[in-house]
Amino acid sequence: MDLLSAYVDRFVVVVGKAENDIREDIAQSGYSNRVTYVRQNVASGTLDAVRLAMSNIHDDMFLVLGDEFIIGNRIKSMIEDYNAKDVGISVGIIPDSDEVYIKDAYTLHYDGGYVDLFIEKPKDIFNRDRGTGYYIIKKEIFELLPNLDSGKKDIVDLFNHAIENGHKVVSFTVAEEEFNINTIQQLEKAKSAFNCLS
Repeated sequence: MDLLSAYVDRFVVVVGKAENDIREDIAQSGYSNRVTYVRQNVASGTLDAVRLAMSNIHDDMFLVLGDEFIIGNRIKSMIEDYNAKDVGISVGIIPDSDEVYIKDAYTLHYDGGYVDLFIEKPKDIFNRDRGTGYYIIKKEIFELLPNLDSGKKDIVDLFNHAIENGHKVVSFTVAEEEFNINTIQQLEKAKSAFNCLS
């Protein structure tokens, strides 16, 4: 929240089984008066979390997935770049990433400077751009949600649908490094990197 507090009016936090711990951490951070909580009873994907949060979103949104941490953030520059362009979505990336990490995340295909396809957990690596969980999304994009197949679970499904419907999508280098924490090994790697900063 510290990264975004200067740029957003309110935070909408989707919570699940760790709700009490999250509320306690946010209470200690001092941001409680700017937070609205939305409950996701079943962990059914990022797209479902966005659907649940939508009634609380009234403007363009900076979406951050809760298991993502960055070093050397470029949030301010990403927002400035988004505001200077007529696009529907700006996606944070880490360029020149190791293939192992790209295959565990998603990558992007480009055409004429714009993203024309998101590929989740790619088997074949055709560029070194690794997608992160940092996105700026124009409010109008969410009008596409009712038309999206209810079986779709990932936010990149919405992004591909937006591209198919004519919305422009760009990428932006959001940080020097990003950590997506899904395993103990990934957590230890992130801890080691952050400890080196102090």
